[in-house]
Amino acid sequence: MQIGIFHLFPQRDPAKPLQQVFDEARDQVVLAEQKGYDFAWFAEHHFSNFSLCPSPLMMVAWCAGQTKRIRLGAGVAVLPLYNPMRLLDEVTWANIVSGGRMVLGVGTGNQLHEFRGLGIAPEVTYERFGEALDILDIGLNGKAVEYAGKHFNVPATHLSLHAETPPDIWVAGARIPGMAERIAARGYVPFVAGGWMPAQTLLPARQAYQAAWTAAGRAGETPFGIQRTVYVSANEADRLAAAEHARHTHRMIHSLKGKLARLPDAIVPELPSPDEPSLEQIADMAVIGDADHCVHRMLEDLETLKVTHFSLNMQFGGLTGEQVKASMTRFAEQVMPRVRAAGASIS
Repeated sequence: MQIGIFHLFPQRDPAKPLQQVFDEARDQVVLAEQKGYDFAWFAEHHFSNFSLCPSPLMMVAWCAGQTKRIRLGAGVAVLPLYNPMRLLDEVTWANIVSGGRMVLGVGTGNQLHEFRGLGIAPEVTYERFGEALDILDIGLNGKAVEYAGKHFNVPATHLSLHAETPPDIWVAGARIPGMAERIAARGYVPFVAGGWMPAQTLLPARQAYQAAWTAAGRAGETPFGIQRTVYVSANEADRLAAAEHARHTHRMIHSLKGKLARLPDAIVPELPSPDEPSLEQIADMAVIGDADHCVHRMLEDLETLKVTHFSLNMQFGGLTGEQVKASMTRFAEQVMPRVRAAGASIS
């Protein structure tokens, strides 16, 4: 079982310097390596304060030079927005310069303003995703690419960059027809955003991936990655303050699901969602609280979902860099050893 951190790069306060947002992320990656985390993910988003990182691969390259062990990943690269041949070159380059520590997460994206700003028609999202993943499959496992598709056509092209060992691939694409079967066939890691949803609500997705895994002739349990909102609090006031920041992020996601085509001043409106839980309920449902609570919630995931990869969203809302590092340290010292021990037992 692996445990890592996820960086969304939020800018809740528009006055917060852009440099500070990225410096804090870098500092957290360095701390994560020191504290024994396995990997660090970097989000990809465009044109809003929801997330300021347009290129997770640039973050991988930046942090590769400042770390030695921790794995670094695109979490996730939004495939429909790319020329897949250029992405193939850049992924391979990042894998090489990081000493083989690159992890590639891929997804479809779902924010209309991003597609509009980059000139991509959202109605062809799934088609472009599937073709781009085809090309990555070919290029990451060979030295040449030739491909004829509806959206991408690549004449026979020999690759100057190729790695001896291609990066692991995680796929956030449960809604695409046939994707569970493709994940199983290729041995990818399915990646599900859990937020603060109870483990039981994610069980149908886990079962679908397991069924595809078994049907593909693979033995044992499917790999299963889940992303959780996590904060190990110092006291009760700290716990509820973290829950408020989690609520802020959830409200932004709710607003973006409204298919906003334009964002004035690149600011996502914070709109309450229907039947929004209280801060106390959010903290209880999420992995937000003291060490015992966080262990309890993560063990529920382990026992119910047989999670093999935990991705922890630890800097959300307007949490300061120092708050996040303190939470990361408490997690590493008080939570991680107990979760790893339980994961080893379950495995």
